[in-house]
Amino acid sequence: AFANKFWNAARFALGRCSEPAPVDTVADLDLVDRWMLSRVARARRLIDEAIGGYQFNACAEILYDLIWRDFCDWYLEAVKPTIAADRRQQQVLRSTLDAVARLLHPVCPFVTEALWPHLVVPETTGIPGLVLPPSDLAATAAWPVTDGLEDAAAEATFDRIKELVNAIRRARAEHDVPPRTPLTLSAGEAVRSLLAPAEAAVRSLCQ
Repeated sequence: AFANKFWNAARFALGRCSEPAPVDTVADLDLVDRWMLSRVARARRLIDEAIGGYQFNACAEILYDLIWRDFCDWYLEAVKPTIAADRRQQQVLRSTLDAVARLLHPVCPFVTEALWPHLVVPETTGIPGLVLPPSDLAATAAWPVTDGLEDAAAEATFDRIKELVNAIRRARAEHDVPPRTPLTLSAGEAVRSLLAPAEAAVRSLCQ
């Protein structure tokens, strides 16, 4: 199920990254993109620590959370309404997929190697701090370098947005409101301030 989910997520992502544009400054990216890059950087650091301590079960759990929950369930769903028109977001998605494939390869070698010719980012990632040296094979690809991409503030803000999304989903379920029925959100200033940097993502995640 995991391999199938990653395979389908990769196909979806690759179909929406036709015109990526370089990112000058990570701080100027949308919240959801900064959050995803931070999650990749954090996962890479934690995976390094797990491997260094021979905690291979922890390594697998970190990869599962990064790919199944962060990348597939949250990031891909959040960018659906904006990815087609946002070329910098396409760059983030494409480079994130490349980095994730490198991290996953030791655990899931056959799927990642089959996808590799389509995933590889030529010459440069176009994202400051993210280095993904070119390689003909996933098996010989260098580990991603993610200097300065961990962003605790972005992660904390997006965690609050996730709580809001889950609350709206629970409300739909409790009141038998179909997923695509439009809702009117009556919210105070605090909630509106939280929504401001990620309104399109929240609308998509809440359907």
